[in-house]
Amino acid sequence: MKKSLKLFALMAALVCVIGTASMAAVTSVIIYTNNTSRDSTSIYCSSLIDGFGVNDASSTKGLYYTLRFEGTLGSTEAYSRLMQPGTGSMGPSEVSSWSTLFTGKTVPSGNGNYFIRLNPQGALANGCYGAGKLVD
Repeated sequence: MKKSLKLFALMAALVCVIGTASMAAVTSVIIYTNNTSRDSTSIYCSSLIDGFGVNDASSTKGLYYTLRFEGTLGSTEAYSRLMQPGTGSMGPSEVSSWSTLFTGKTVPSGNGNYFIRLNPQGALANGCYGAGKLVD
């Protein structure tokens, strides 16, 4: 009995580890019209990555989607793209249509932690309703 219970526990643990390892890492962030910028949480990226963004038609400015690499002394820009208003669309507090910014891109600054910064065009500007998503 004890032997079969130990085997069952070992198999359950392996299923959890294998299932977790095969899941893609994803981070996302939403920016609202009163924000001057927003950052996502960082995720570890080690392979090909995909980036998606939205700048809703209700936005009054362009919105930068910037992929940033976390280093030991802060972060550096790895990729940036300006999205004009109407790039994708937002529903109430969620994304209803993503626009693909890049897909199958090799991690630009090598393996490590990356995050998204959404920043309206202009110094300390606001007026954008949008989102960004990064998938490893």
